[in-house]
Order: sequence, then structure tokens, then C-alpha cells
Amino acid sequence: MLRAVIFADGKCGVGLGHISRAKALKYQLELLNIESLLLDSTLLESFVENESNTWSKELLVIDSYTLPLSLYTLASKVAKKCMFFDDYFRLDYPSGIIVNNAFNQNIDNYKAKYKNHSLLIGRNFMLLQAEFLQALQQNLKNQPKINKQIKKILITLGGDDILNLTQFIIDVINSVNENLKIYCIHKNLKEKNCLYNLSPKEMVALISSMDLCISACGQSLGEILACGRPCIALEVAQNQRGNLEGFKDSIFYIKEAWKLNKDEIQNMLLEHLKNIKNQKTREELSQNSLKILNNTSKWTTELHHIFGNKMLKIN
Repeated sequence: MLRAVIFADGKCGVGLGHISRAKALKYQLELLNIESLLLDSTLLESFVENESNTWSKELLVIDSYTLPLSLYTLASKVAKKCMFFDDYFRLDYPSGIIVNNAFNQNIDNYKAKYKNHSLLIGRNFMLLQAEFLQALQQNLKNQPKINKQIKKILITLGGDDILNLTQFIIDVINSVNENLKIYCIHKNLKEKNCLYNLSPKEMVALISSMDLCISACGQSLGEILACGRPCIALEVAQNQRGNLEGFKDSIFYIKEAWKLNKDEIQNMLLEHLKNIKNQKTREELSQNSLKILNNTSKWTTELHHIFGNKMLKIN
């Protein structure tokens, strides 16, 4: 049995995307009968230093905003192959495979910086959890229904909402129409319909029931669009530019939200809310997003390449 170990930010992460992306990679591995273990990134050091560990170190994957370079280097010394998720040229990674699956990420920039690495860059390496992939396939077969009026809105700006905008956006929406039903994904807010730690199946059901979503431009954006929902997206961090650019024809967006004051964000948000009310507009956004997501994944090919002859013997 081939094995892989994935470490992703959970306890110390700044968003939900790392765990979601790691679960999606785990699914891709297991489709090929590669047993995989998903652990929190805080456990990496003890794992690689444990010589009695029964898990093989055939492939070790790190998806983190928080781990120092020293731990990547340590991992590369004990694992036969390492895969590092990067969002914005964060570190001078040791030898290995670098992944950035932002939808419009330019591989040439990665070739210039990481000359001696294998590079898995861009939309062909999109990762969605199994439940979202199933929703996407269903929506590609049957265009999802877009209601005439917007009545339910979901706000999800990452686990820690790094710009602290969720409550602000709720207040802006309520100032326009206090009859809308607003849900949010947030660790700390005590709003009536504020949720957290939903399973992927629960997230698919929640998103699919919405008339509109307001999201950051990270992993959640692709998940929302896979569910066929129209979206207003905020670029809350610089490393989200690739996703924003990749999906810009299928969303309304606020670029570089981290540079804007709240008055500027409010004005842009109100303008988008006004324009996205039109049912035909929302239908077109949904159709565009599904067309963009209907691309060919290269994960199976790459995983065969990574595991080489060992995989051939098993298959």
C-alpha cells in the first residue's frame, strides 16, 4: 500500500482553505488507492523526528502559512518526496514539488523563482473536496435554479476574517434591506445564523440554498462557484489575486480590499448589491462560473508520475 502524509494549518491557520484543500488532495490520493493521513501542521516536527513512526514517508505534503523554513527543510530530509503548497512565494522551499492551484496563477513567475523544483501551477490543479466535485458535476448536467429575488445571503470571509468585515457587511446589507436572511461562517460572531465547523456535505447544502454569497477569494470561492451560486468576492489578502483574476468574469469583486477603508468597501458593496439583484445577471454569473470550472484536472497524471513504478505495480 502506497502512503502519503498531509500536514495542513488548522489550529494555527488564518483561514479555512488549508484544511479544505488538504481534504481535497486526500480524496485525489485515495481515488488512486494511495492511503493518506491528514494531520495538523503543528504535529509536523514531532512526526518527522519520530524514528519509530510506522507510516512510510513516501510523500509528505505541507500546506501552511505558519511553519518556518526549517521545518520544510527537516521534512525534505526524511521524506522521499515532498509537496509544498504555496500561495505567494512565501519561502525559499527546499527541493520538492510546489503547488499553487489558484485559477489564474502565472507559472512563469514560479519558474523564475523556483528553478529547481517541480511545479504544479494553475487551474489544471484545482482541488475541491469530493462533495463539491459532486455538486459541480450535477450542476454541469443541470443548470442550478436561480431565484427571481435575493432572499438568502451567505457571508464567508475565512475562518479568522482577517479584515474583520463580516459584521460590517451584515450591517451594510441590513441598512438596505432588513428582511433578508443572512447567514455567515465565522469562529466568533454570535449572530443568530452564524455557523462554524460544518461538514463538507453541510456546507454544500448551505451554499446551494443561498441566493447570493459574499466570499473572500480563497478556497471558498471555488466551492461557492461549484455550487452554482452567484458571488460577490473580496480580495482580502494579496495571495488571493490568482483566484480573483481567474474567476473575474463570473463574479462581482472588490479588488485589494485590504487597502480600502470601510467607506470605500461599503460604496463598492452597495453598487454590487444593486447590480446583482437582476435575475438574468445572476444566471449569467452562474453559467460563466460553471464553464470556467469545467476544466481537465491533471492530478491523476501527476500522482502517477510522483509514485512512479510503485503505483504501476499496485494498479
